[in-house]
Amino acid sequence: MATDRAVRFQIETKLAQRVPAVLTFKIKHAPRAFASGMTTVDEIVGGGIPRGCITEVGEAARPGKLPLLYRLSLLLRDSATPVRGWME
Repeated sequence: MATDRAVRFQIETKLAQRVPAVLTFKIKHAPRAFASGMTTVDEIVGGGIPRGCITEVGEAARPGKLPLLYRLSLLLRDSATPVRGWME
């Protein structure tokens, strides 16, 4: 909407000295990714599993989640990267 853009512009203009682009979301850089070891998975997720991000794996009532998560856990266990994970 034009009014939303105008209000955003006014707020960002007022705060520009202290907080540049306070209401504008910008991705500064893409997160680094590591290969899952499964070419198809890496292609689907755009080059690998992103580091430093939350990654949720879900699938509708079919097998596939557990082997993927098992393989990822083995890859990460053997890497020097500190990892926090949760599997339910």
